[in-house]
Amino acid sequence: MGDGPILLNHVGCYGYEDSLFDCYHHGVGVHHCSHDEDAGAVCYPDARLVNGDNPSEGRLEVYYDGVWGTVCDHSWYSANSYVVCRSLGFPGPIGHVNNAFFGQGTGPILLNHVTCMGDEGSIFDCSHNGVGNNHCYHYDDIGIRCLQNVRLVNGTTPAEGEGRLEVFHGGSWGTVCDHSWGMDEADVVCRSLGYSSAEVVFYNAYFGEGSGDILLNHVYCTGYESSIFYCSHDGVGVNHCNHSDDVGIRCANDGVTAEPITTTGT
Repeated sequence: MGDGPILLNHVGCYGYEDSLFDCYHHGVGVHHCSHDEDAGAVCYPDARLVNGDNPSEGRLEVYYDGVWGTVCDHSWYSANSYVVCRSLGFPGPIGHVNNAFFGQGTGPILLNHVTCMGDEGSIFDCSHNGVGNNHCYHYDDIGIRCLQNVRLVNGTTPAEGEGRLEVFHGGSWGTVCDHSWGMDEADVVCRSLGYSSAEVVFYNAYFGEGSGDILLNHVYCTGYESSIFYCSHDGVGVNHCNHSDDVGIRCANDGVTAEPITTTGT
């Protein structure tokens, strides 16, 4: 539930308005509601990466007027990749690949000669030739590799693939609470980082307490999701944890032997 004033009630939109305030409503501040009636919405991005080995890489596709299409690689700049990666919730780009590296798409080629400054919220806010205006073929489809939005930090040397789990959301890194954490959840993290599976889950800030926000709690995965954000959880930032509950993981890695765990999660 929110706090402060309830500003809109009985909102009716046709779907083509530029702002919610352009829709029909009873007047700003006019209502007979309480905060247990606060509306919510789930929004879908206007870009996606497909056909990669993990959610952070793939052929770039954009959504326009009810259709997904590809983007031409002509004159692609690193700032373009930055805008795409950040709009999809990743910290930034690793780089881009030309000539349909992740396979040729189908359907329309929607954007060409994209030029971003780097601070745009969407690729459609960047300069381009106009939606659908191009002289490209699908063998020109651009692909992007973004930095992962999960990382393992503060692991012990010489072990690799272990540490306190941190996730990226809303422009910053935060930790994950160990409540109800198990091997299915750890497997999802490790596979998204390029490992075959997880070996051990560490509870009670085994790799040290993090700082900043605790972003996820009560994470439940089937073990087959491609990203921890696709698993069930209480909601980003919703928790009743302390950093003493920060979860840690060791991923399967040749030459690393799992240590026994003497503590358990809540």
